Amino acid sequence: MGNRQRHRLLRLTAAASVAVLVPLAASRYADHRIDEGLEPAWTAALGEDLTVGSLSASLTGAVRVEDVRVGNVFRARAIVAAVGLDNLLAGRVAADEIRVVGPQIRDRLHRGQESRIAAMLARLEARRDSQPSPGQTGNDRRLRRIIVNDGQLRIDLFDGGRVVADRVELVPTRHGLRVVTGALALTATTPDLAASGQFDRAAADVRLPDLAFSRVLAIGGRLRLTGPDGADTGTSAFDDIVAAVGTDRHRVALIRGHAASAGEAAQFQVALDTDGVAIVRLVETPLAGLAGLAPAGLDLTSAIATGTVTATTTADGIDATGDLRFEGATLQRDTLSDAPLPVNTAVRGRVRFSTPSGDIQLDGVTIEPETGVPAGENGSVHPVELEISGTARFADAAVPDRADLRLALRRTRCMHALLAVPAPARSRLAGLELRGHVEANATLAFDRESPDDVALDVSVDLSDCTAAREAEGANPRDLLRPFVHERADGARVELGAGRPGYLTFSAIPPVVASAFVAAEDARFYEHSGFDQRQIRNSLAVNLSRGQLLRGGSTISQQLVKNVFLSRERTLARKLEEAVITWRLEQRLSKQQILERYLNIVELAPGVYGVADGARHWFKKPLARLQPREVAFLAALTPAPTTLSKQIAAAGKVDEAMRHRVDTVLRAMAREGAIRPTVLARELKLPVRPSL
Repeated sequence: MGNRQRHRLLRLTAAASVAVLVPLAASRYADHRIDEGLEPAWTAALGEDLTVGSLSASLTGAVRVEDVRVGNVFRARAIVAAVGLDNLLAGRVAADEIRVVGPQIRDRLHRGQESRIAAMLARLEARRDSQPSPGQTGNDRRLRRIIVNDGQLRIDLFDGGRVVADRVELVPTRHGLRVVTGALALTATTPDLAASGQFDRAAADVRLPDLAFSRVLAIGGRLRLTGPDGADTGTSAFDDIVAAVGTDRHRVALIRGHAASAGEAAQFQVALDTDGVAIVRLVETPLAGLAGLAPAGLDLTSAIATGTVTATTTADGIDATGDLRFEGATLQRDTLSDAPLPVNTAVRGRVRFSTPSGDIQLDGVTIEPETGVPAGENGSVHPVELEISGTARFADAAVPDRADLRLALRRTRCMHALLAVPAPARSRLAGLELRGHVEANATLAFDRESPDDVALDVSVDLSDCTAAREAEGANPRDLLRPFVHERADGARVELGAGRPGYLTFSAIPPVVASAFVAAEDARFYEHSGFDQRQIRNSLAVNLSRGQLLRGGSTISQQLVKNVFLSRERTLARKLEEAVITWRLEQRLSKQQILERYLNIVELAPGVYGVADGARHWFKKPLARLQPREVAFLAALTPAPTTLSKQIAAAGKVDEAMRHRVDTVLRAMAREGAIRPTVLARELKLPVRPSL
């Protein structure tokens, strides 16, 4: 072997020894210093406990730290950096590039609490500026980029929120970082809503150390909104989403996209400016995914919305103005109707929500239901518009705990007003054709803790409203001729002048008619079918009990209910009752109405009409009844079945029933049906029905 070859071999051997022994020695040195230097130094620098599995260094100056954990906030399988070992062990970073392998970041943020990651970054920033590396001055050497390899960047935000990103690159900038990602996934879950989204790629500038995002852009997005129980509450899906922040002004947010499989027109857009004002624009946007946020009974599975809402966060809640049209929603509540009601309506106006008090303030909120009438047929008359103003306070119930509201139906065509009612809520009014115009105003104030203080004032102008055709199954004129009446027990009986058992008004003793008017409807001859005082009193009872227990029905309303309507207690039935009662009062005289009522009123199970009532309870003709016996019949009308069973079970008239009879007797005397001397005598007499 020549001298030249011998010298080359010695150089290769020395190089190999250095290549092996120097990293080995550095690693042994680093392993020795992990517990004594690196972990304590970085724990102090970060303000969080740091643990490291192992540390190794190469001749190129690359340092690899394995199994890095920072408290329960950050972990990574490895971190590789071209950084001086002494700097690293002293808790300083001075590297061009850092590669992070398989990281996970968990920063569970709660409102009003500081981000733990932001706190660590602030400490590092302060430390970097105050402790420059040897031979350098503070900011001479800046990190060029951080690359995330082999795995996903996972960040847990808030309770139930998560961000997962692939192919992440972090590029330091003057004020923080520029983040560039590949596929990005986001999820968020609340008790009422679950949201998940994906973007093909995203980028953002992040200001450090406060983690403030600006100039964010995410494209190729998909969004899915579902209720907490998924398929049971519906799903809304959106495609082609673009999200941006800081496009026009610093920290301005904009999100827009198209509804998946909902037609080319369907789209949505959300914008948030620096003043905390959010603007939402919707075009045929599906609402199924928001079902969990909807009030009980409102089904949004097939609902879509079009319009704009502007919302501002205030010191105590939210102030929102909007103009939206809803289609395809349905409302199913036992108190409203026995069938689902379609909700196709426009809503516009201003609503203020107060978080501390639970108050909702309505400023000129206008509801414009769909009527099915072409726009050109409205002429100079306003479409159907119901304007609501005032305040309401809700707790958990669908009915407000407290309210002070004003409602106004602007002058509109009577037929249009009828068609604005959902079809299932006016099924018994089929065929009714109206002419003329109607307008109405109402004020309502109540507090469920003080139901006796209910204030109600209703004014309806129907003077210009007439019927060109009556409802097919509810024509009041049918009561002027013999007709078939289906009783509550299902039996059908023929009624009308000349029919067996039917009493004309002249054949009914005046004291009988007076007794029933005094007991059931003292202002029968004064009102036009409705008694606001009775309605107000019944509303007080319903509010105190939280149920529809009383309806405040006049004799006219009771006749309509008994002849034309079913027995369910819903607002839809009350609306039909109101319309038919109006028609009844237009078509029949008060005497005709009272005559027919007294011939069909229920006075015991299977017993209808005052003539049958006299024979059932006293075994004698109606004309031979004493005033106290007449008062007894009238006292049965609120609950004839229940009261009859109580009397039969006791075998006599109990004290409660006696009190009812005395109350009717006093009302008869007050209305002049009996003289005071007769009242005094009758109050002393017992009531002895034949049992």
